[in-house]
Amino acid sequence: MTAGTRRRPAELRRALLTAGAELFAEQGYDATTYRQIARRADASPSVLFRHFGSKGNLLVEAVIEPFAAFLTEFSATWAEPELPGHSREAVIREFVAELYRVIRERRTVVRAMLSAMRSSEGDDLMRQMGERLAPALDQLSSVAEGYARRGPFPPSESSIALRATFGTVLLVGALDSWFLPAETGVPDDARIVDVMATLVARGFTT
Repeated sequence: MTAGTRRRPAELRRALLTAGAELFAEQGYDATTYRQIARRADASPSVLFRHFGSKGNLLVEAVIEPFAAFLTEFSATWAEPELPGHSREAVIREFVAELYRVIRERRTVVRAMLSAMRSSEGDDLMRQMGERLAPALDQLSSVAEGYARRGPFPPSESSIALRATFGTVLLVGALDSWFLPAETGVPDDARIVDVMATLVARGFTT
C-alpha cells in the first residue's frame, strides 16, 4: 500500500480477516499474535482491536461469516417446497453441493478453526461460533421441516438431520486429504457431492 493511501473500513476488515485466517492455518491459533495479523494486513494492532476486540473474535467472524451468508441465502431460495423443481432430492443435492463449494473455498479458515479447538480458549471459541451460527441454522431448519414430510425423517427430526449433514460435509470438505487420501484415487468434487447427497436423501441402506 502506498504512503498516504487510506482503505475503507470494509476493505480493512476483509484484509484483517484474510490475514488472520492465513496465519492461524500456517502456525496455529496460539502461536499467532495480534502484531503478526496486523503486520500481514498492513494495519496497526489498534485497528485490529477496534474492528474485532480480540483475535478470538476475528477467528469467529472469519469462520462464521461465509457460512451464515450461505445459509441465509439458501433458506430464502428454497423456502417454498411446493414450487416446481423444489423436490426433496433437489434441495438436498443443492444444499450439499453449495455447502461443499463454500467449504472448499474457505478450507484454510475452517482448518484454522479446528486448530483453535486445541487452545486454552477452544471451548469458548466453539461456544461463540455456535451462538453466531445458530440463527441461520434455525432459519434453515424451518425450511427443512417443509420438506421433511417426504421422508425419511419426520419434521421433529429435520433439525438434527440438517446439522448432521452440515457436519458431514464440513469435515469431508475441510479434511479431504485425511478422508480421501490420494493413494486411493480421489474422486472429483461432483462425485463426492453425489454420494453425500444420496446418503442424506436415501439413508445408508441404499
